[in-house]
Amino acid sequence: MNADIIGGLLSSAVRNAVSGKDTAVSFSGGVDSGLIAAMATEYTENVRLYTVGTEGAHDVLKAEEAAKLLDLEQEHILLTEDNIEGLLKEMIHISGTEDPLTLSFEIPTFCVTKFCSEHSIIGGIGADELFGGYHRYIGMPPSEFKDARNEDLKKLMSYVIPHEDKVADYFGKTIHRPFVDRDLVDAVLSLPCEEILPSDKRPRKAILKEIAESMNLNLLAETEKKAAQYGSGAMGLIRKSARKEKLTVGEYVKSFSDR
Repeated sequence: MNADIIGGLLSSAVRNAVSGKDTAVSFSGGVDSGLIAAMATEYTENVRLYTVGTEGAHDVLKAEEAAKLLDLEQEHILLTEDNIEGLLKEMIHISGTEDPLTLSFEIPTFCVTKFCSEHSIIGGIGADELFGGYHRYIGMPPSEFKDARNEDLKKLMSYVIPHEDKVADYFGKTIHRPFVDRDLVDAVLSLPCEEILPSDKRPRKAILKEIAESMNLNLLAETEKKAAQYGSGAMGLIRKSARKEKLTVGEYVKSFSDR
């Protein structure tokens, strides 16, 4: 029953975001962006998937499979040793963000925002925080999970989303985030933590996987998702570039501001 209610609220949030608009989906092939993409097709005919990553990256391969399942057009935005430094410098210049971890996991959203032809963008941001998607949540006591999730949501709202909005404003785009829709967030936070908390018996984002299965999107429910910085290959490229200059990742990123 909870999955039905949550699925309905998520669908409404997607409808409010994309109805009648040409829409770009920041797409990794996982259950978060997959559900968003599938629901978007119910409210607009013009949905295109954009996947960011190195050649043969985990997210790129999974996204290709999922795009076929959804029967949607997909575009691969390639990350390489030749373009990663320029993308990082541009993102730092636009957003003012210099934290290496934030930069690495925001590379996909940045690239979609920069290169997509659509002005309206949606993605799965907020799903990990809201639905217990982080690996470190597994096995936490409920009270500890509640505090950790609240802290992660606070960081998302106060730091990550403002970063993305600066980028979107710069490129004249709008990023919509169905997973942080107020009605949806309130509904999920009202559920007992035990219904969200992942464990050895309950997978991460169990409710979202149940929604995907109810929509006959079992491939999405079964896909094992890596964090964006690893699934896209962005962190691997950043580390490789830093090693070439005999710097730590932090020193490498900071060096852009010093030049």
